[in-house]
Amino acid sequence: MTLIQSKMPHLSVLLAALIALTVAAQFWTLITFAGERNETLEDFFRVTPALLAALLIGLAARAHVGRLRISLIWLTAALLCFALGPLLNVGLRLTQQGELFPSPADVFSTLSMPLLVISFMKVPHNRLPALERLRLGLDASIIVLVIASYGWFFVLAPAILAHLARGSLGAPLIVAMSYPVYDLLALAIMLIVSAQWQRVNAGSEMLWMMAAMLCWLIADGYFLARCFIEGLPVHHPLEAGWGWGCALFAVVAFRTLRWLDPAFRAARASRTATPRFGRWPSDWLTRYGAYLALPAALLLLLPGLGTAPMRLLGVQLLAGLIVVLVIARQIVLSLELQQANHELQQFSAVLESRVAERTHELETVHAREQRRTRVLEMIALDAPLNEIQRQAAQLDLPSGEKLEQIALERHHLVERLQRQATCDALTGLPNRTRCLHSLVDALEDAEQSGRAVAVLYIDLDRFKDINDTLGHPVGDAVLCQVAERLETCVPPGGLLARLGGDEFMVVLPGLERHSAATTAEAVAHRILSATGPAIQVDEAELFVSVSVGMSMAPDNGSDAVSLQRYADAAMYQAKSQGLGYHAFTPELNARTLRRLDIERLLRHALETDPGTLFHLHYQPIIEIGADQMSTGQIGAGRVVAVEALLRCSDASHQLSPAELIPIAERSGMIVALGRWVLTEACRQNAIWQRAGFGVRVNVNVSTLQFERPDFVEMVRQALESSGLNATCLTLELMESVMVSRFDEIASRIAQLRAMGVQLALDDFGAGYSSLSYLGRLTFDTLKIDRSFTSALGGERDTLPLVASVLSIAQVFGMNAVAEGVETPAQLESLRALGCKTIQGYLFAHPVPASEIEEMLRSGLKAR
Repeated sequence: MTLIQSKMPHLSVLLAALIALTVAAQFWTLITFAGERNETLEDFFRVTPALLAALLIGLAARAHVGRLRISLIWLTAALLCFALGPLLNVGLRLTQQGELFPSPADVFSTLSMPLLVISFMKVPHNRLPALERLRLGLDASIIVLVIASYGWFFVLAPAILAHLARGSLGAPLIVAMSYPVYDLLALAIMLIVSAQWQRVNAGSEMLWMMAAMLCWLIADGYFLARCFIEGLPVHHPLEAGWGWGCALFAVVAFRTLRWLDPAFRAARASRTATPRFGRWPSDWLTRYGAYLALPAALLLLLPGLGTAPMRLLGVQLLAGLIVVLVIARQIVLSLELQQANHELQQFSAVLESRVAERTHELETVHAREQRRTRVLEMIALDAPLNEIQRQAAQLDLPSGEKLEQIALERHHLVERLQRQATCDALTGLPNRTRCLHSLVDALEDAEQSGRAVAVLYIDLDRFKDINDTLGHPVGDAVLCQVAERLETCVPPGGLLARLGGDEFMVVLPGLERHSAATTAEAVAHRILSATGPAIQVDEAELFVSVSVGMSMAPDNGSDAVSLQRYADAAMYQAKSQGLGYHAFTPELNARTLRRLDIERLLRHALETDPGTLFHLHYQPIIEIGADQMSTGQIGAGRVVAVEALLRCSDASHQLSPAELIPIAERSGMIVALGRWVLTEACRQNAIWQRAGFGVRVNVNVSTLQFERPDFVEMVRQALESSGLNATCLTLELMESVMVSRFDEIASRIAQLRAMGVQLALDDFGAGYSSLSYLGRLTFDTLKIDRSFTSALGGERDTLPLVASVLSIAQVFGMNAVAEGVETPAQLESLRALGCKTIQGYLFAHPVPASEIEEMLRSGLKAR
């Protein structure tokens, strides 16, 4: 295939040149029709197309294998012989000063016909039954005889008569007659081969070859006529048939190259399930050819077409031969039909036998299934085993032991399905569905008996960090060990369930009203104690803590959904305050309702327009001048950046960021809220940039927001929509971002830095401070946590810690920003340590964007 792909352009050019040459020959015969003979051009237009066609077909043969390659090689040889005849004739004409006919040159021209016949016979074809091959041979013979009848009547007989009028039948007439005779023989063989060609959906190739043979037949017939019938023009357009025949043979070879492409074969095969290559000539011969041949031959016997006895005698003999062949064909066709009918009867008998066997098998299976269904229905209805055995004996089913096994398997299957529907697959504990059903039943019993029910809601602290850092298999192992420890804490009659993820719930039913709270609190403390020791997973030693919330019925409610929600709220309160355990109170209910109200308000604002509920304030970040650093005087500072801080516009809710952000993070709405903050901050800074204020805007990014795969695209869209240069944006990341999926985080940071966005590490020292990720990640700014700054000069002086952080920033080439600077003493300490970038109330509180512009113009002074 590689060879063909490299040769295809050359073959295309060669084919185009051959067709152009053939058209030129046709045009030449038209303009010189009946004119003076030009032997040089006549030989050129015969030799050149044959040589070009032989070259193209030979190149195409190299791409094929098997019989098709051999066929094309023989066709190449036939065309070379066809071209050598005129070439030798030219040599004889030049040496003997005249043209000889017949001559040795006619040996090569005549030899091309047997080679052409061999080429057709080498074409790959299917092996058909003997009767079908005989019928196809008769069909081809009949059609060829009809063509021969017309050739005899209009060409051969007149030529013989004209030759006899000159004296006798000589060698010239015999040689000239051999050409159309060979053409007819080749056409007959081609018709037979076309019906057996093994290629599918390529009938057009055989039609092209038939057209080529007809062109040669017409040209050879006219050559015979003009040689022996006086008055015919020397140059006639029909003589261009030799060139057209060569060109059509080349087209066939070129078209066979398409079959080397599997895609082409598949596309052609998908058009129809009926083969066309070889089927079309066969169908045509079978249906119409033989029956139209005889009337076509008899037309020549009509009065007025000619009265020469020799012409009529030849037509009569050929017509008689056609009649004999048609009769023979009908006999063969009748035998074929009888054979086909016999085969059809055999096939029908075999098919009926198989249908009967299959029907019997299906009836047997159906009866067996009916009997099996009846026994299974008895098992499903829990019928007595002896009754099942009795019915099974009547139904000819397996013995009682087998049926007992079936019944036992059904019982186990039901238990397994119930367990899957009501139990957690990982820990084997009851799941949420079973827990809620048990809680509903316990509440109903408590209402009737006047007792109490306690609900404990348990959640593992920072369990996500274990999954992110050590992987989910380790997290699953931790959950299983925690579940085992929790089971030891639940008293008899209690229920422990896994709700999902790292959440568990304990239901304590039937408690005495006066001691229910004490009993539930004791269970909660046992849970806290049991989960405190280290958990060993493989070679890792992990410490896991839990938060527990408790609600009580009927004190806090009497329905299962409310009790679960109240216990969840108490657990959340314990987790937020680091208490470990917290009982639900009416005040906590109020906080829960407020949290739900804030979630509703936040969701509505994000779904409509966040700007109706929120706005941004900006707190300047000040750079102290070098003169102030050296003299120790505290004066004005230059605003180099502003930090965007979220504020609530609805005064009725008195919603602070400290309350809003945790709720947004827990509900997952922090992502949409963070997108709005980022977009709004970029839009406002773009306005400042166009006004000529070269200031950066710092935007805080939540860990949940930064971990999203589309975060980088979110930043890119915010910059593009606002038109802000990426270098004017700084993203402040918490240290907790570095804990999980370090490789993904590093890749995300690299993408942001490639865009030009600056990165700041916020609240350094207050969380997961680690020098390892500072060495592997690149940050522009290190922000010192306000807890260090506020303690400067106090009882717990953090001056050494701040100095260490400044040294770390200097080592890693980062700018250090001190947060929460509120007093001149703190500023003086920072100045002495060499920290020149300050943020805090000492210089400015967070203010609206409208007040920032004045600060940008005049700078800020310490208060």
